[in-house]
Amino acid sequence: AAFAELLCFDPDARVTTRRERVLAKIMVDAFQLRLVDLASILKIAEVVTRAPEGSQVVIVYFAGGDHTKMVADFWRSQGFSSKGLPKKGVVGKEDFEDD
Repeated sequence: AAFAELLCFDPDARVTTRRERVLAKIMVDAFQLRLVDLASILKIAEVVTRAPEGSQVVIVYFAGGDHTKMVADFWRSQGFSSKGLPKKGVVGKEDFEDD
């Protein structure tokens, strides 16, 4: 619905409404969030391909909980696992209290 609404916008006819600006920001933010995950996946793939063939590789990924979950889910879907690692390979905690 947001795409349809923004497609109707004609910049030659008028300026954007507050609603249109907010919708555009939400769409850009969502896109950028997925780009962070994609960039992380590509970097991990690059690191792993540079490791000697047959070696075991451990990836330490420092990111927020949502990004960590998304990247881990991707690698699990590709057949990788945290088998043999404590706490499913996760170090740290998911929730932090505000100072």
